[in-house]
Amino acid sequence: MGSGENFVLGVDFGSDSVRVLVVDAYDGSSVGSGVSSYRRWSRGIYCDPKENRFRQHPLDHIESLAEAAQKALTEAGASARARVRGVSVDTTG
Repeated sequence: MGSGENFVLGVDFGSDSVRVLVVDAYDGSSVGSGVSSYRRWSRGIYCDPKENRFRQHPLDHIESLAEAAQKALTEAGASARARVRGVSVDTTG
């Protein structure tokens, strides 16, 4: 196995956005990335900083994951997109 043969999606769900990297499994180099802010969070829905309340709607996670992954995979190109072998997920908890 060498560079450019297998790729992994790295997904990080943060407080206000999700980030996705397409990483070469051989050497760890990034070949694509995408970020998507949670729409409802951005509009202040479910959040009230004055009350120290910060929540996300489940659809924010789903919609933003799809958008960020599409951005990252488009940047990575068709060859890498066809060779994604796994997904790694991290969350702010």
